[in-house]
Amino acid sequence: MAISDNFKPKLSIPKLLLSLARHISPDSVLFAFELLDFLSRILPRFLKPPGPYEVLDYDVTLDLRDKTGKRADYIKRKKVRILQDHIRAIDDHAWGDGNPVARYEAKPGALGPRNELGSRYITPIVFQREHKKGDVVTLAVRRQFLDGFTGQREWLEAEVSHPTKRLRLHVIFPMGRHCKWARVQGHYYGQPVVLDKRHFSLLPSGQQRVSYELKKPRLYETYSLQWAW
Repeated sequence: MAISDNFKPKLSIPKLLLSLARHISPDSVLFAFELLDFLSRILPRFLKPPGPYEVLDYDVTLDLRDKTGKRADYIKRKKVRILQDHIRAIDDHAWGDGNPVARYEAKPGALGPRNELGSRYITPIVFQREHKKGDVVTLAVRRQFLDGFTGQREWLEAEVSHPTKRLRLHVIFPMGRHCKWARVQGHYYGQPVVLDKRHFSLLPSGQQRVSYELKKPRLYETYSLQWAW
């Protein structure tokens, strides 16, 4: 069917959208947005090629050095298995309130040039030698936070950006200001898990440690150990 140059639609675009909106329930719109959000997080698992490594063990400790939360040491240990040949470096991501990179050291290897991407600091850990597929490497990162945990309620985050066998989160509280309650929650999945006395321990120094372990944490999830003190 030919359309003449004088053809004009009966409804303008705004009126057409308004007409469609009248026939779509709010619940349907909400479902559509939730479905799109779900697919945006699930599909990368199947579309992205395997990364350069998998994580066999992932241990994160935040040591609050004073009762104000102004000084804290962040210690991360990752045992990884290399999945590709010719790997010379692995990026380390840092983020958080205050200054999360007041002091920065990593082993094995040396720190490369640091880049800023939004609120994140991305620093390559450059190995002393090239690694090949099948090599197992233990990365040890230590950073100092300044003015990062000064609120009454705070949290420690760990991002699962590669296939991971086990993740452990620890927060060490100073003597004189212990944790009142704590919970662990994923950013995208699941309900928060309130931690009970099994996750709390008193150290000989008078400090208090709160710990939580996850086996096979979800890929691309961000877990946070949240607390009040």
